Amino acid sequence: MNLKNKDIDFSMRIGELVRYLRETGQGFPLCDRLLFCGVNAGMCIRSGKTSEAAEFIEEADYIIEMAVVAGYLTTHQDVHIRADCNNLLKMLNGGESQAGATTWVIDGDNYVENAHSVRKPAGFTADSSRNAKSRDNYEG
Repeated sequence: MNLKNKDIDFSMRIGELVRYLRETGQGFPLCDRLLFCGVNAGMCIRSGKTSEAAEFIEEADYIIEMAVVAGYLTTHQDVHIRADCNNLLKMLNGGESQAGATTWVIDGDNYVENAHSVRKPAGFTADSSRNAKSRDNYEG
């Protein structure tokens, strides 16, 4: 699938994530901004504005990361959409890694950033009070 076919797919996935965040009733404060980033990234990809698209994708990725750290999403829920962000950034840069893009995954008690292990933020727990059981159903 080429880059132009991914514009609507990415925007729709972000839209589904925003709908999920709103339906859980937990009031994630950046839902509107996340939707704005997702839609505008797709529009920029479609119109060939790759540098602008990359900025919107990076912002969406950051907002999703914030939702995980704040407990609105679990790391299991964000892994696919954040992989989409990173893959789109690579495609926009001709297969090159995006300089500012960071991939974080959980490995035991650590976050792993680009094969470098660092400690989780103080007070972070994967089972925080906001991580309701019903949110585990979102597969992103």
